[in-house]
Amino acid sequence: MSDRDLMSHLGSIGLLGHFLGQSGEALTLSQLGLQDDVQKMVKTKGELGKDIQHSLHGDFLNQILQGSKSFHNGYKLGGFPLSMRWAIGGVTISGEFFGDVVEQRGRYYLIGTVHYSLLDHFSDVWDTLNLTPDDHNNFGGEPFNITGNWVEPVNESISKAQYERLKAQWKTPY
Repeated sequence: MSDRDLMSHLGSIGLLGHFLGQSGEALTLSQLGLQDDVQKMVKTKGELGKDIQHSLHGDFLNQILQGSKSFHNGYKLGGFPLSMRWAIGGVTISGEFFGDVVEQRGRYYLIGTVHYSLLDHFSDVWDTLNLTPDDHNNFGGEPFNITGNWVEPVNESISKAQYERLKAQWKTPY
């Protein structure tokens, strides 16, 4: 049974086997069965350390409306030991907006896509608890990265003032 087959069948035990197998090969959120879960968390209010009124995606849309087209921040993903999310303690999630503001029949919109990426460095079993900033690797396994990439569509109604300000700031033609 391959390392990937082991992981898909055994979850947490498979992940530990990958670490102890010392290949160092990166794994994706999809391989861990977490792609949909993480994408949902990014768009859900109250997740990833956000308060109940905010989501990472919503906050990034607000940043875009202020003129920023990218971000790169750390978040605590974590989860219960029975969920594969436990394997991903702290993560870095980045996003970049590709699109523009447009006027259609007297209405104004922010239209495009946000390209998200996630990176976690799984360095040891204790690292999942994020008890210390250091990596200990007391188990002798080979650290590896956990990665994920996805695209979210953006089609938001905005005000004429936001439209004009962003057109000027991004220097895109009318």
